[in-house]
Amino acid sequence: MILSLVLSILGCSVADGEVQALTPEGTRPPAHSMEDFQELGPREMARTMAWVRYDMEALSPERHAEVSDAMRTLAVTCSYTRASHQLPLVLEPRVAAINPEHVEPAAREDLGYLKQGLADHVAVLDALDVTLPIPEQGDFLFGHANLVDRAGLAMLLDPIQNTHDQLGNIRTYFPRTTKELVTASFAQVESTGHHSSFKFFLMGWHRTLESIAPHVLNPDTKADVDAMIALLQDHSDRGC
Repeated sequence: MILSLVLSILGCSVADGEVQALTPEGTRPPAHSMEDFQELGPREMARTMAWVRYDMEALSPERHAEVSDAMRTLAVTCSYTRASHQLPLVLEPRVAAINPEHVEPAAREDLGYLKQGLADHVAVLDALDVTLPIPEQGDFLFGHANLVDRAGLAMLLDPIQNTHDQLGNIRTYFPRTTKELVTASFAQVESTGHHSSFKFFLMGWHRTLESIAPHVLNPDTKADVDAMIALLQDHSDRGC
């Protein structure tokens, strides 16, 4: 009873897994290295992503145009980054649909932070106009297999398998001019202070799902959680 009251005051609910929105107020989290991200729990991951959303939505029109153009270039040039942008679009609706009652009370708070973190992750992609455009002639990924845009992704019966297929077909070699284009686009996005693929957050969502999985009570939900974990592991095993 006391625990429930305290969590309620803090904006957490052990009954339904809802948590108070972590708006980017107070002290900004410090810049995190990969090692730092490996130590962050679900709440800090969600709080840090809330700040990324704030930063991206606060870009000036000029900076927004530069960064969104760089993100489009990466989507039609770097297959790994494109898949990294597709991942949260696949994960977020599935995680949002998880009924907290299908999860033991001990994991409901983490589930709430995961839902919020992924919602903000998708909002970041929205802020940067990430549409996963189909590459056109002249783009490095023109004719690359299994690519879908965001509208097509929403219509797929199995977006998880489509993302696995993309990850299994990563192009790791770039001609010199293409590599220069990718490097310049990375630099443009990362001048905002954030990684262009937000891969450290994907690592965090992966850890959170793994911590939640043993507490899932519903077999169908457990199967979906396991499928998401396998997809994130596939992503973790790749690179460009």
